[in-house]
Amino acid sequence: NATQAQVNQALQDLNAANGNLNGDAKTEAANKQALEVAVKDAPNVRNTPAYYNGDSKDQEAYNKAVTDGQAVLDNQDATPTDVKNALDAITNAKAALDGQPTNKEALQNAVNNSKDVKDSNNYTNADQNEKTAYDDAVTAAQSVLDKNNATQAQVNQALQDLNAANSNLNGDVKTEAANKAALEDAVKEAPTVEKTSSAYYNGTETTQNAYKSAIEAGQKVLDSADATADQINSALSAINNAKNALDGEKTDKSELQTLVDASNGIKSSNNYTNADEAQKTAYDKAITDAQTVLSNDNATQTQVNDAVTAINTANKALNGDAKTDAANRQALEAA
Repeated sequence: NATQAQVNQALQDLNAANGNLNGDAKTEAANKQALEVAVKDAPNVRNTPAYYNGDSKDQEAYNKAVTDGQAVLDNQDATPTDVKNALDAITNAKAALDGQPTNKEALQNAVNNSKDVKDSNNYTNADQNEKTAYDDAVTAAQSVLDKNNATQAQVNQALQDLNAANSNLNGDVKTEAANKAALEDAVKEAPTVEKTSSAYYNGTETTQNAYKSAIEAGQKVLDSADATADQINSALSAINNAKNALDGEKTDKSELQTLVDASNGIKSSNNYTNADEAQKTAYDKAITDAQTVLSNDNATQTQVNDAVTAINTANKALNGDAKTDAANRQALEAA
């Protein structure tokens, strides 16, 4: 028995209550707010390894989603569906970013090793431009290590540059070249050492043979196309050590010089002038030979000693005084 007016009023009230439901409006507002937050958060996302170490296509997809989201926010006519789709696009693109945390371990190890590198001959003897390049690479690598949001690509590049600069250091190569040149010089010098160095020609046979053996071994190393840097360095050290071990003293000519200086007095004596011609000739030859030895800057001690012996022997063989004594004795007997 409800009246039509009652029915109409009930319908009106129900429709009014339905119209006042605000769930969709709240959802739309929440989605729009979430979209605003997602767009504003983009710089922070781009500062995470998930983004900067991620695949470039995923980065592009995320950046496009953010750009599209901003366009929706800027569009006064954007529908709730537009807002929801833009929000979902950003959320999905962000979730797809798969970059891993930057691994700096290898770069850190390379920088830690730089002190040993700089203490090495390969660095200290390298060309200055190569040392500078290495120093710069270490500094750049340290800057990357100090950067909290350094990308894996930046770390990898810094490591590549540091390794390349290390490989370009040429101190060892220069040392090897210098050692080989020094070995060549040492081998070439051997004839001069043997001829002009009293340390060699007045030395003992043992040290002379050791020097000769070192020279022969050095020549074999030079003749070998496969000789290593260690072999070259060892051969050079062996020659230098053998040369330094040569124990000959400087030739002493003082006694020989005294004998030659005294020869004029000898030749004016009766023992010389009245001697047999053969004895005088032998003495003269001994003096001449001695003068030759004295004029030889590289005369050995043996040559000098032999010359001294020859003069003394020839002097003792002069028989002028003996002949005079014999003649006087004979004259006395006759008288």
